[in-house]
Amino acid sequence: MKVETGSPGEVREPTEVQALSAPSAGGDDDDRRLDVYRIYRDQVEHEDNLVGSRISVFVTSQSFLFSAYAIIANNAQKLAFDAPIDPKHALLILIPSVAITTSVLFIPAIISGVVALRCLRRQYRQATGHPPDQCWADLPPLQGTRATRIAGTLASALLPPLFMAVWTYLLLKRLF
Repeated sequence: MKVETGSPGEVREPTEVQALSAPSAGGDDDDRRLDVYRIYRDQVEHEDNLVGSRISVFVTSQSFLFSAYAIIANNAQKLAFDAPIDPKHALLILIPSVAITTSVLFIPAIISGVVALRCLRRQYRQATGHPPDQCWADLPPLQGTRATRIAGTLASALLPPLFMAVWTYLLLKRLF
């Protein structure tokens, strides 16, 4: 991540941002720290929105698959599966399989967002020397408190395994 400075066209590498936290002789030290805060805050918001979007797409896909499964399961009778390859029976196996696969694919996507947020908090601390979960100069913490981050992460990270467990149960019940 490159950081623009006050001079047109001049950019600094992340390691150079650390110099912004050092005390300066001028009165613009707080302005520089505020700029660094805003840069990291914007990036944190972006990553947080990505995680939220991924969760939203995941839940939407699962609800679509649950609806399809419910419609087919409701209209299918157990005696209708006499034929070796019954399309209804195949769908009642295929839909949970697709849903489980979708859950597996979303786990790294969600975890990568959480890891990116953690890296941003660590970089912010290194760049400013300020803890990201504490207020500074009447500004909110960079990304909430530790407790709120853990609660949000748990909800995001546990949704795919929860759906996987439900779909696995439905699949096994159909197979055996």
